[in-house]
Amino acid sequence: MVRLGGAVCAAAVLLVLLASCGNTDVNEFSDAFVGPRSSDLIASPSTNCALGRISPGDAVQISGFDFTPDSVVELRWIIEAQNDTGTWKSVLADSHGNMTAEVRITRKIARPGDLLTLQAQGEGASGLMMLAVELEVAKCGQPGSETRS
Repeated sequence: MVRLGGAVCAAAVLLVLLASCGNTDVNEFSDAFVGPRSSDLIASPSTNCALGRISPGDAVQISGFDFTPDSVVELRWIIEAQNDTGTWKSVLADSHGNMTAEVRITRKIARPGDLLTLQAQGEGASGLMMLAVELEVAKCGQPGSETRS
């Protein structure tokens, strides 16, 4: 063991030994492991609300990437405060692993004041991958509401 100023540095020595034990190339396995990956789902609402807000009835284009090419991507919505969730029709990722879909936020799904999470779930390079975005549901275009300029 090595002592520096009274502190034991055994963990650092052990880490160096484990990194070089039986492996002449430390990066040999790091290139093979790709994930887990979690990222944001990109949402582009067609709304007059301020950024990050939507109104019931708005359409939202959602986009994600890094899915397995030509794989099925499930689309769902979640309102955690109400313990409520549902799904839209699944879509296929393109030959590059990208997906884009348009979903409509109906009043049955969300009401003003709800925090709505949109998710896209499918296979990625390291297994199951979920992309998500949160949007606040508001009464946009009404007196006292925030609108885009």
